[in-house]
Amino acid sequence: MKSFAIATALVASAATAQNMLFEGLFGEDAMNAIQEVTDSIDEALLDYSDKVGPISQTVNKNKFGCLVEESIFAHPHTEKVITAPLVPYHMDYVQQEAHLKDSITRHHEKAAEHAASDGAPAPATCETRLPDGTVSSVGMFLPIFAAEVSSTNPKQTFEGRCFEEITFEYESIDDTTFQVNVTTAKPRSTLCKDVILFANTEIQHFEVFFFHGTHKLTFQMNSPEAKADVGFGGIRAFAFCENVV
Repeated sequence: MKSFAIATALVASAATAQNMLFEGLFGEDAMNAIQEVTDSIDEALLDYSDKVGPISQTVNKNKFGCLVEESIFAHPHTEKVITAPLVPYHMDYVQQEAHLKDSITRHHEKAAEHAASDGAPAPATCETRLPDGTVSSVGMFLPIFAAEVSSTNPKQTFEGRCFEEITFEYESIDDTTFQVNVTTAKPRSTLCKDVILFANTEIQHFEVFFFHGTHKLTFQMNSPEAKADVGFGGIRAFAFCENVV
């Protein structure tokens, strides 16, 4: 940012010096005449571009779901029409599809990199899941995979944004009830927190962990579908990189 500011200042200084030089050589009246000619040429080119039409047009959606129509003309001139989204993001299936395709492409790229180095693909983290994105990019509010616990895989540990160690332990109570015992340890700061989404196809629950220690979560299954899903794959934990909106 500092180098950009310096470069901008240098360009502005050079332009000012050039104008002063031309004004000293040709006089103020001559400079005004040259400027008028330049403006008239620009106006003529712009009128011609409008008559000919744009040389290229693109239509896409920005990161917030707005429709952006861009027209580029032969003369250095561009026009954009920005249309507010008709539906919110969670109902915009085209935008979601584009995000999933981008995620798949990045997944294949990472898998190819690991295959080339004879290593196992590493799971996405808050730092690596979208290297070119920011916290405001589309889909960045979605959580990352943290753990999957079940009767066959009862214990996993995850490194959170706040707690360096978050341990999930699955415990079956009876046919309709199970528990997930969560142990949080080694907080990075006093006021930090980790937001975890526990979910499968039938159960979804947010839990915010502010304090280190043990936390017992009891889940009750009141339908055959819920019991079948837990029996098949247990329950998964997803960690949010940013606060839940």
